[in-house]
Amino acid sequence: MESKRIKLISLRYSPGILSIIIAYANAFHFLGHNVTLLLDRRYQEIIDENIFEINWFKTGETHEDSSDLLIFFNASIYNHRYAQEGNNNNSKIIYVYHEPWEGLFDFLLKEGCRQAVKLFFAHYFSIKMLNISDLVIVASRYAAAIYDKNDKKYNSNVLIIPLLFCDDYGNKDAASREIDLSYIGHAVKGHGFDIFLKFIKYANSIDNSLSFEIATRTDISTNIYQDNQLKSMVKEGRLRVIHGKSLTNRQINDVYARSHCIWNMYRRTTQSAVLPKAFMFGVPIIVSELPSFTDVVIDNYNGFIIRDCSFEEMFDRIKTARERINVLEKNCRNTFLNKFYWKTNISLLQECLSILFFDKAGL
Repeated sequence: MESKRIKLISLRYSPGILSIIIAYANAFHFLGHNVTLLLDRRYQEIIDENIFEINWFKTGETHEDSSDLLIFFNASIYNHRYAQEGNNNNSKIIYVYHEPWEGLFDFLLKEGCRQAVKLFFAHYFSIKMLNISDLVIVASRYAAAIYDKNDKKYNSNVLIIPLLFCDDYGNKDAASREIDLSYIGHAVKGHGFDIFLKFIKYANSIDNSLSFEIATRTDISTNIYQDNQLKSMVKEGRLRVIHGKSLTNRQINDVYARSHCIWNMYRRTTQSAVLPKAFMFGVPIIVSELPSFTDVVIDNYNGFIIRDCSFEEMFDRIKTARERINVLEKNCRNTFLNKFYWKTNISLLQECLSILFFDKAGL
């Protein structure tokens, strides 16, 4: 296949997406294509380094585009307008669909009213992208099943590709693991943040030698500093809190590297970027019984599947993670390299291009 001009696009600031975009960029560059990025300007504050050309999107600006392929990575109110311009210029469109629609009732129950409203409007704009895209990518079999149930009517051309990442662990010095359990990402109900806080208070009351960390751009001052036990844990160094600001990829990687175990006890998700990142750094993960987790996590091999949100079981498992970290680390690394590393998924990306640029003359 001849070299294509490929533009990777995120018009709404979402820090967790950036590592995935960079992985796609490396993969398509490896395949010999010309890769550029179009990003919300706020990404500038968290980019450590980059070898690809970046154009910064600003509301109201027009962008003349002659790309062969435009890949959109998250919902935005501007996506469909830019995609329509691309269609007018004969560009192919891929939409990486982060969270297929599960239904408003499920969102209200598992995410709470505020987050459910955000997801409702995100889905409204995602429908526009589904209708206009040549191909939709979802990240798991569970996501594909939900897509088939609720969204396939908008676009039936769907491919499953797991969340892709570069291997940052290979480019770092090994860090000592000093934290027993870390929470990384948005501090929201859907990610079980309220359960995490209750659990670490429970665990601390049994064994005050355990250490915990929270790294989130959500401002959680009210959650932490109006709770006497949590405030005491911070003061005594048993709870480390980084919050209220976006972290660079390097800073996030440091949190993974110093952890024995990572929290993924979500109430709802069709995919979690925390899971492959934990595996990347050889860190076992505590997960709920959601199919998006149990497709990948093997109990006691690369993580721990917790039934019925049992605090007693969680407590035992984080102890196990510390005791067996050398074995678990190797298993987690194997999972990452075999499932989420971009080089492992090159054939899937080639399949994407074949679907979109099928050339009978070249076969």
